[in-house]
Formats: sequence, C-alpha cells, structure tokens
Amino acid sequence: MDQRSAEPDFQPSSTPVTLYGEFTQTSNRRGRWAVNLTEKDLVVQRLASAPVGRNKVVLSLRDCVGCRAYREDDKADTSAYFAAYFYPPRKRRWMTSAPSRQRVEQCFRLAALQDPHANLEEAEKWARAVRERSARQQRLRDEICFALPGSHDASAAQMLKEENPEFGNELTGMFCKGKGWHTGSVLLNSLPHPCRILLFVNPQSGKGQALTLYNGHIQRMLNEAGVIHKLIITVQEKMMTKQEVSVSCAQCSAQPFGVSVDLQRGVSLFLQHRQTSRNFNNVKVSQGGADLAATSHISLYGAMAEKHCCCNLSEERQNHARELVKDVDLSQWDALVIMSGDGLLHEVINGLLERPDWEEAARTPLGILPGGSANALAASVHYYSGVSQVRGEELLVSCGFLLCRGLVSPMDVVSLHLSSGQRLFSFLSLAWGFVADVDVESEKYRHAGAARFTVGTLVRLASLRIYKGKLAYLPASRGRHTDKKGRSPRSAAKALPGPPDALLPPLDQPPPSDWVLVPEEDFVLMLAMYQSHLAEDLLAAPDARLTDGVIHLFYVTAGISRSALLRLFLAMEKGAHLETNCQHLVHAKVRALRLEPGAGKGIITVDGEVVEYGPIQAEVHAGLGRVISG
Repeated sequence: MDQRSAEPDFQPSSTPVTLYGEFTQTSNRRGRWAVNLTEKDLVVQRLASAPVGRNKVVLSLRDCVGCRAYREDDKADTSAYFAAYFYPPRKRRWMTSAPSRQRVEQCFRLAALQDPHANLEEAEKWARAVRERSARQQRLRDEICFALPGSHDASAAQMLKEENPEFGNELTGMFCKGKGWHTGSVLLNSLPHPCRILLFVNPQSGKGQALTLYNGHIQRMLNEAGVIHKLIITVQEKMMTKQEVSVSCAQCSAQPFGVSVDLQRGVSLFLQHRQTSRNFNNVKVSQGGADLAATSHISLYGAMAEKHCCCNLSEERQNHARELVKDVDLSQWDALVIMSGDGLLHEVINGLLERPDWEEAARTPLGILPGGSANALAASVHYYSGVSQVRGEELLVSCGFLLCRGLVSPMDVVSLHLSSGQRLFSFLSLAWGFVADVDVESEKYRHAGAARFTVGTLVRLASLRIYKGKLAYLPASRGRHTDKKGRSPRSAAKALPGPPDALLPPLDQPPPSDWVLVPEEDFVLMLAMYQSHLAEDLLAAPDARLTDGVIHLFYVTAGISRSALLRLFLAMEKGAHLETNCQHLVHAKVRALRLEPGAGKGIITVDGEVVEYGPIQAEVHAGLGRVISG
C-alpha cells in the first residue's frame, strides 16, 4: 500500500483520522483514491486536479452493514481487496418520493507489497477497523435514543440535534409529535457477530415474489453482513401432479439424478446453506433438456444429500412453521426471521409460546422481512426507526438493513381466548366487522399485492354491513382489578401453556366491575391494534410503540355514512384519522378487552388470520416477545 501524501487539493475530514491509505478501486484501476476512515465516516476522495467536492464521497458508518477482506482466485495476482457495504438513505434524482436506502459498495485493491499475505493482512486490518467503528457508531446512536434520562420530548430531541448533528434527522423522526420515542422501550442487546438465523420464506405470499426478492436482495445483504442463515421455504398444499425431472447441482460433483416432482405445487423445499455463498440457484432442475428452475419453482422428492450434493433438501408441508419452532433446538440459532406476510410470523410466535420452555423461547429474537400483501409489522418496525415511510422493495431493503444491524428490542404480545377454549397469541391486531371482511374477502385479489385492500375496501363500502355485539374493556389507566376482598380474579389461562392472564376472567363469567361496558351494540367495525401499521400504507395507531403495554382499541358505531368511512381510511394512510373528529369513531388505550358478537355470521381475524366466530377476549403482555428493530 502506497502511503504517500495526498495531492494538495484533497482536504482531510474535520473528524480525527484513524486510518489513511491510497488505493485503486476494482471498478476503475486507472485512478487512485485517498481513503480516510474516521470514527464516523468512510471518506473517499479521488486524487485528481478536479475540485475537491466533485470527486468526494462521504459514507456514514451508521449505514454500513459489513466489510470483508479477500483475495481473488488468481494465484499470480498478489493483490488483496477489502469491500465495504453501505445502505444510506438517498432520494432518487428523478422522483419526488421520500428517501429510501440504496446500496453502495466501495471496493479497494491493495497491491503495494509483493507478498500476497501481507497485502491480505493489511486489507483485513481495514475491514476489521470499518466493522468495529461501525459497531461503535451504532452503539452511540442507541445510547442516545434509548437511554435519555428524564424528558423524552421534542425539546430533548432539539438538544440532541445540536450536540450530535450527524444524528439530527433521525432524532427528529424518532419523536412522535413531541410524545416520546417511537420504540418506547429499552434496547436489550444486539445479535452476535457472526450470527446464525433460521429464515422462513413463503414464496406464495403476496404477489408470489418472495423467493425472487430473497435472491435479488436479502441473500446478498445477509452475505455482506456475515450472517449465516438456513433457509426454510414453505408453501400451501395443492393438488400433486408428479413428473420425472433431472436434478443437478452446479457447486458439487453430484451427478444428475432423476426424481419425481410436482410441477404445479410450487416451492416446498428445506434448503440448508452449508456455506453462505451457496444458494438455491445452484440447483438445476430440467425436463426434456429444458431448465425449469428459471421459470417455475419445483417441489423435490428425495434427499439430495443422499446423492452427495452440497445442498440438503427435503419436503416441507403446509403450516409446518408452527410445529417446527415447537421442536427446533433454539440454542443453534441466534434469531428466527420471517420473509412473508404477517400470517407466517403468527405461526412462529404461537409455536414458540406453546413450548414447555416458553419463557426462554419467547426471548428468541424475531426478524420480519416484507414478502406478503399487508406487511404490517415490517412497516411498523420501519416506522419506529424514525425514517420516512416507504413501500414495496424499498421497505424490504430498509427491513433488511435493520436485520443486518441486528439490534433487539422487546415487543408486546397479546393473549387471546376463544369460546372453544383455544388460546392464541398475537403480535399485531384483532379485527371484527368491516376490517376483517375486507382482509378475508380481498384474498381473491392477492395478485394485486397491497392494492387488494383498496379494491376490497371499495367493494365492501358498496354493501356496508352492521354487526350486533357487546364490547367491554379495561382502560390502560386502571390498575390490576380485584374483588371486594382484594383478590385477583380466576385466570382464564388456567392449565394453558404460556404466561398467565391476570386480567381476564373465564369467558363464562361477566367482565369485572372496573371494566368499561360500551353502551352501543351496533357496530361497523372493531379493531384492536398493538403496532402502528395495519398495512404498508395504513398508519392505524401512530402513537403505538413496540412495548407500550397497551392495546389501541378502535371501534366505529352504526350510522356512519359510506363517504365518511372512506374518508377515515384515506386519512389513515397518514395516521390522521383521529383528527377527522368523526363522531362515530372511538379510540381508547386498554389493557384487556372482550368482544361478544351477536347471533349470525361474521368474520374475526387475529393478525389477519381467520379464527372461530364467537366470544373472544384479549390481554396484553408487555415486552413478552423480542424483535429485531435495527
């Protein structure tokens, strides 16, 4: 590495320089770049006669997900390389939308010495320094955001902006109208490095593009961050039409072999990455000489490991995630990550809390990557990070970035009891009436992605329904209730796995005296939210936090016009529905609730999944779960 001084036109960063070097870039070996690694930034300046600002790039280490050193396979080349991967928020030049995270790679070639090992050692020194300083910057940000003594308000944010200008925009975004931090929680810890995650992907969720998005974005991001992952691809059951195909692997010596597959079923693979560089695309499936892997996903029958292949595949079945997490050895994994809609995460959470060791299992960090239609929790986690609202692939990249950062926060989980005696756990919502109808009835428009809910809303508005029922709740401002002798009521969770419910009496008993009984019995909808977003573009509970220990209860009474209800949902896109002053809309923060639908048919959903129709009650357990929040 050449340590000569930079040209006079290059001015070093005002922050103290910790490392300095001059290299060529892999993308352009004709020019040379001066590289400053400070405590906060990686500053790259081309050594040329052009003005300083024109060829200067400053990348914040807070936006770095990883850095690695390596050598090429060419033994004659003594050079070594280090590559740093950043995802800074940037605004596209030709668009007026909010800034979104864009991938930036900086890769430098070190060839100053004849000894390849010495070059590699120098490259590793740079890569290690980038990772360490990036981790320090993240810890500094978290100390500011989660350890403020006393006043968590807008004035504190302004003070912090002045003291830490590099965090200014994020600090402003992390306050919600002067009401405190979005997260409302204390950071617990961060995932170890390198970490091991079990990643579930449902390729049929949403528009059916989850596997494509994994291959196009997430796999690369995880590799850049040094995250070791095992991929489980799940699918719904379909009619099986087996045909003979040929299977081979491009990264091992296994000879092609024939297996029976169901070409109409979709992906149903259990794929283990023995090395992070190996991926599903290495497995080739062909029929009659034509490659099928590029055009359709195949369910393979027969273990490729028996054919001495580097990829271990076995058949998975519908709804297997819940059963799998009930039995999996969690000590082998640092986190479980879901790339799907919210339904698959619902399965995983319930599987964890049904384990005999549920107390320990509940502390397993969970990550969410949007791959479905609503992607409510992914949108909520993104919202809590304090950046501008984004959708689609931009939301996926943002959540991938937060996953790579690996910071873990507590998350509220709600316990629900059904009239049959079944107990469920929920992380997102409980819906009855209009919202549940739209969610379920719009399933036929799944191919439209998030737009399915818009279409479903318009269809349901054309035939607005009224639902009869009784609603009661325990306000968040009231403490734990007792009887006249000071005793707590008999728990509804008797002899059931998971945490006990101290606030819920059995469903066959009336609500306690300190509960509020809603006088109305004619409703258009009831919606209980524990996160901010109901969908990517619906900010239903803007004041919600990951672990505020409350349920945000909304209900709309009969008598509202179709136009007024439509205005509510349009305002919900920006979280402004409570500002419409609609007399039929009621919002309350509660700790527990009970819904008793009247006679007749209807739909109740939990986390978007249909449950049995009948009486149901819920209690929030503050901070019971863990989520990777970045």
